Amino acid sequence: MSNNAVESVEFKFRIGEITLWTSHLKLNVFRNHFTEYEHPYTEESNYSDSIDEKLDGVLFRSRPITALLPRFTLKQDVIRYFPKQYHRYFIDLTGSKEEYLEKFSAKSRSTLKRKIKKFSDHCGNQIDWREYKTLAEMEIFYPLARQVSTKTYQERMLAAGLPEDDLFIQRMYALAQKDSVRAYLLFCQDKPVAYLYCPISNGILFYQYLGYIPEMAQWSPGTVLQWVVIENLFLESHFAMFDFTEGPGKGSGGHKEFFSTNSTLCADIFFLRKTNINLFLVLLHAKIDSFSTKIGIFLDRFGLKTKIKNFLRKLYPSASH
Repeated sequence: MSNNAVESVEFKFRIGEITLWTSHLKLNVFRNHFTEYEHPYTEESNYSDSIDEKLDGVLFRSRPITALLPRFTLKQDVIRYFPKQYHRYFIDLTGSKEEYLEKFSAKSRSTLKRKIKKFSDHCGNQIDWREYKTLAEMEIFYPLARQVSTKTYQERMLAAGLPEDDLFIQRMYALAQKDSVRAYLLFCQDKPVAYLYCPISNGILFYQYLGYIPEMAQWSPGTVLQWVVIENLFLESHFAMFDFTEGPGKGSGGHKEFFSTNSTLCADIFFLRKTNINLFLVLLHAKIDSFSTKIGIFLDRFGLKTKIKNFLRKLYPSASH
């Protein structure tokens, strides 16, 4: 069953994490979960007939692919564009906690235990975390999580923290009334220091927002919270999967890749009507992204990329993991 709707999609032109400007495309957007596709996308797949004349095109979010594909291709009357190809990491929750632990090397298990103990020692010899799922509980969670989010790099510099608009709040409360959301807070000496927000659909928890107090970074609050949540999910034995969603798995210390049991190669695939303006937008987007990547490689070669990121995140502390 297709999960699609016509939307105005932001087409962002970025250098690194800085957005230069944004165009908008009217697209038929397919948001099926990657597990719902019977077959991965291949070079032979063609969706030109599915583009309505009134639309700019079609967009598939997180469509499984079998291998990395050419980023830009002209196919008949359609521009095919892959701005993002990535591994989508997830945790299979159908097994036991003991089976899950076997995925970690002895070194990784030791590192995880050390981080948990370090946090506990700093916070009064305890791991104080709480789960929120009912409407009344979410009303408690939200203002506490916002206290954390307002201090993070993602919110202060990228406007990507836990949303504060009325629409998000209404949706959050509606999900709580249907038992379709889980939220978590980690405390240190009775103060919230990290949050995790996960909507639920068809037995799958979706990693949507995670943030922590920047001053706590050396005690790994994001990692600690993620771990206690995973432990609880295996104990609860109610869900099939924890989906880390799209996005890099190796950044921020490889948080997603570290905790995952599996991954699926996916892509965001645009099929755009072949017009001069769409062709211009795609080519410009690809050029800017390529330039951004080369700048990143250049800075990394001289050991500057991490230093610049760390400098920015000291000014606008991180909500990574």
